Amino acid sequence: MAFLLTHGGAAAQQSLREMEQHAGQAPMATLVVREVDIKNGGFEAAVSSFASTLPKQRAA
Repeated sequence: MAFLLTHGGAAAQQSLREMEQHAGQAPMATLVVREVDIKNGGFEAAVSSFASTLPKQRAA
């Protein structure tokens, strides 16, 4: 399980902690993409790096 959070305000870490509590386990990876990064286009490398940490699964 991994968490990707798009976030416009503050307290991203608090949101991630709450997501972990609801899921009942810690994620293998997390990524917070801020609204300003989306507007400036400065998030592609971070998303690519995040995705590369996730295990590959074969389609059934």
